[in-house]
Amino acid sequence: MSHRMRSRKSAQTPIEAIFERVMRRKMTPQERVYFQLRAPIEQMFRDIFKREMTPAEREILLAEPVEAQGPRGITSESLSTRAAISIAVIGNEKSLRLGATQVSRAVMELRELLLRGEFRRGERIAEIAMAARLGVSRTPLRLAFERLANEGLLQALPHAGFAAKEFSPDDIWQAIEARSILEGAAARMAAERSRNSAQLETLRQIDHEVEASLKEGIEVFADRYLDLNEAFHSAILDLADNRVLRREVEKIWRLPFVSPRAIILLYQKVPALKEIVPIAQEQHHGILHAIERGEGARAESLAREHTLMTRRNLEIAMEDAIFFDMIPGASLVKLRSAGGI
Repeated sequence: MSHRMRSRKSAQTPIEAIFERVMRRKMTPQERVYFQLRAPIEQMFRDIFKREMTPAEREILLAEPVEAQGPRGITSESLSTRAAISIAVIGNEKSLRLGATQVSRAVMELRELLLRGEFRRGERIAEIAMAARLGVSRTPLRLAFERLANEGLLQALPHAGFAAKEFSPDDIWQAIEARSILEGAAARMAAERSRNSAQLETLRQIDHEVEASLKEGIEVFADRYLDLNEAFHSAILDLADNRVLRREVEKIWRLPFVSPRAIILLYQKVPALKEIVPIAQEQHHGILHAIERGEGARAESLAREHTLMTRRNLEIAMEDAIFFDMIPGASLVKLRSAGGI
């Protein structure tokens, strides 16, 4: 073994060596920061609360901030400082349970404000004013900011604070492409893992309800279709029975124009797209049929094609800036100008 190779191995920490042996790959910069700071942050938490950190608390205070910042945007110092502030202020709360409830409410309400167009893309969100508006204390709001940054709707500013994320059409296309790959994999798993007809009953029932509702017209049952369409896609994830896959799919669904709900919102605003609803339903029939027959490759192909139809519909909507601006989430997307800028 060369002197250079011996030096490289000796520079590894014990954790890195174990990680490489088990995972058969090198640690990413994000993973290195995570493992470097996990022990001191957990100790800081124990010192204040006199108990161990729960998995949910570890994800909010450590895992989500690391993932949200990216390998070049996170440093040991910034993560440690942010966690220390969050833990210390949480420690002063009279009820940790109340704080958790406030975080969930703040996440939902702030997400709705972002998608409703209350903030311009890139606009900094004032923490004190937003805490007052939502009726929560600043600690739950900070944790809500972290969670929405992890979802991709906010971006952490270099020094402090958060701003509404700016999306380009390419960002949306890439998210839709990723969703098609993941949901295609889910459909394949559903087809290969469903062992009896009873497991498919929920999926069949949703399909029948949509079919019956189609006869009433899109304007009449639009709100109901939002729920049924999302339930259909969620039922496929249930059949796939893979928690990691579900978590990643649901994370992508939270981005503008990427979720199963996005299509129907476009139908409501752009008349030219209403005729595509029966096509989408026919694709649902095909996916269900492939899963029933255990045809994994066909189910995957159909599911990917069905998801990619979202891009074609969105491209049509973007041709009319007036219509596009009326759609929830449009304020976060920067369209190219006529000159391509």
